[in-house]
Amino acid sequence: MSHPFTIGRTYRNRRGEYEVLAIHGDQMTIRYQNGVEKSVGVTLQARIWENIQADEASPPPRPRRIDDNDGLDTQPIGDLVQTVLATFTAPYPRDITDQVCLAIEQNPEWLARYHSLVEHFSSQGKDGKRTVNTSIGWFTKSFTGMVNLGRMANARSQLIQSYSELGYPK
Repeated sequence: MSHPFTIGRTYRNRRGEYEVLAIHGDQMTIRYQNGVEKSVGVTLQARIWENIQADEASPPPRPRRIDDNDGLDTQPIGDLVQTVLATFTAPYPRDITDQVCLAIEQNPEWLARYHSLVEHFSSQGKDGKRTVNTSIGWFTKSFTGMVNLGRMANARSQLIQSYSELGYPK
């Protein structure tokens, strides 16, 4: 049986580092750093070890940017929401999405970023305003740790018409 293991050497799996103590056919005995010894399948551990090696050899994914051709990157919207939310303190109210939009409206720099994002997504053949507004709602929910309460409310902000009320999970 072909495998990458040598008795006495150290390897890793999802539970941590281990030393190979013995190999008996398709089973091997390993000892984790905490002293726990286990009998494990050689084939499965070989696959795990190879996957770990492949993950470490792969270059990290390239961060997506707003000027990428696919136009699907909403991270700049998330960056805007994160900047705005930093001006609020938790616990957040149910209308936090509307309040984020109101704050964007009232800050000329944020409003310029908002319009730039709408223009960007529109230039990609999308409904730019809808893409940005939907993403503002999604990022607001995500960053606050709140959940959608399933109730729509009319917005005070001029950027959106309505929003989903958010609340904290029980």
